[in-house]
Amino acid sequence: MANYNYMPDKFMPEQTKNAILHHWGFGESDFISKALQLENVAIAVIDAAVNLTALKESINGPDLLSDLCTSYVGAKLFEQVSNDDYSSYVDNLMTGFWDTIKEIKEAQEKASISPEEEPEKYAPGIMVF
Repeated sequence: MANYNYMPDKFMPEQTKNAILHHWGFGESDFISKALQLENVAIAVIDAAVNLTALKESINGPDLLSDLCTSYVGAKLFEQVSNDDYSSYVDNLMTGFWDTIKEIKEAQEKASISPEEEPEKYAPGIMVF
């Protein structure tokens, strides 16, 4: 059991995960560790773009965070596999990620929810641009 913070334990189909594990030559624990690290980066990116506290407290916030993290982590894992079949999939995942971030930001602005002054620290030592 992976115990991700926001993503479901089986956020990726087993066959796909096995292809990534084979490509890397990693084991299950390495995959979980990498996915957890990427989940933290995803939260830092989300937190930098929108008011994360307000998002967490919204009605569909937990589901949105799960979907956003799953898209971000999946895309970043697929980026590392040198296979043309995955490139459009990565593009679709990241486009969906950023489109959803944009919609959340616009909804928060419309509701007069301002960005947090001091974003939470989810990925210490990692610069997010």
